Amino acid sequence: MKKRYLILIAAIIALLALLLWLWKTPSQPAGQNSSASSEKNIPTPASGTPGSATTTSNATTTVPTAPPSQPMSKGEKIALILNQLNTKNIEFYGKVIDQDRHPLADVSVYATAIYHSAVSEGENKTETKTDAQGLFSFHDMKGRTLGIGLDKAGYEYGGDKGPFQYTDLVSKEEHFHPDANSPVIFVMYKLRGAEPMIHGEKYFKLPHDGTPIRIDLLTGKQVENGGDILIAMKHDVWPNGIIPVQRKFNWSANIAPINGGVVESTQRLMYLAPEDGYIPALTFNYNSDTPGWTSGVDESFYLKTRNNIYSRVSIQLRAVAKVPSRTGISVEWWLNPSGSRNLEYDSKDEIPLGK
Repeated sequence: MKKRYLILIAAIIALLALLLWLWKTPSQPAGQNSSASSEKNIPTPASGTPGSATTTSNATTTVPTAPPSQPMSKGEKIALILNQLNTKNIEFYGKVIDQDRHPLADVSVYATAIYHSAVSEGENKTETKTDAQGLFSFHDMKGRTLGIGLDKAGYEYGGDKGPFQYTDLVSKEEHFHPDANSPVIFVMYKLRGAEPMIHGEKYFKLPHDGTPIRIDLLTGKQVENGGDILIAMKHDVWPNGIIPVQRKFNWSANIAPINGGVVESTQRLMYLAPEDGYIPALTFNYNSDTPGWTSGVDESFYLKTRNNIYSRVSIQLRAVAKVPSRTGISVEWWLNPSGSRNLEYDSKDEIPLGK
């Protein structure tokens, strides 16, 4: 992440330097011979069309020359550069499948191309349908960023792919490269129908010395015995609240289901708990010198507790070395007490906590 950040910063600095150079460079007088532009490495467009832009084979941005009778102002030069970097031909290939990896035909696919330059900004929208193999594609769009939306009766899409960056103002890692032989895979979840579930959302304080707390997801309360999940955190404390120069500290945390297991998830639609793959606990360890150090984590996972009772849980865990009394965890959960792995939720069918 740090490397990508440095690359992006370098690209922005280079662009600003180029714009500053153009701003300080006097505009070409109307009677000046156009050959003078070559002395400044500003090539004439290959097409010979006034106002068009060209790009060298190594993707170095170049700026066209205005005809002698139509001198190009500094603002026009800057606008052309930004337009060339930020307005790209968009080509995209995708495939839609369900959670069982079956291709989905006749899915409505919506594409939104965002364009933004010194000249104009806005959105271009179009739509298509997937074929029998679930495939779709878009061509002849222009912009800097592409967003994809999906719709099909009886299915839901979590929006977990994109946006796709075509602009040159991002790092190489972020720049999207379309490939007809390797379409982007989109997964839509086939809805089974909501079942009565317990939904809760609460904040719990955590001791900073590693003493665990127990949470009962049926009642939403912290308990001394039993419960569904055991959470412990241990972290350094800054003496007298004095913040060190590096502002980092050592901390660790452990989240363990009681008589069950946990499966970490990155899905936005956590509607069906997995049958297997459960592990005893999730563990987090951050030393002050750990790359990508952070003082907390946001996680989502499936739980299996109480003789195969399934739930989905999202947490925000925070360690506070300056004021350890503020160390704690926010927990939101959806639990199906029937034993079904179906975790689709409808507030109309919610079971109150403690019932």
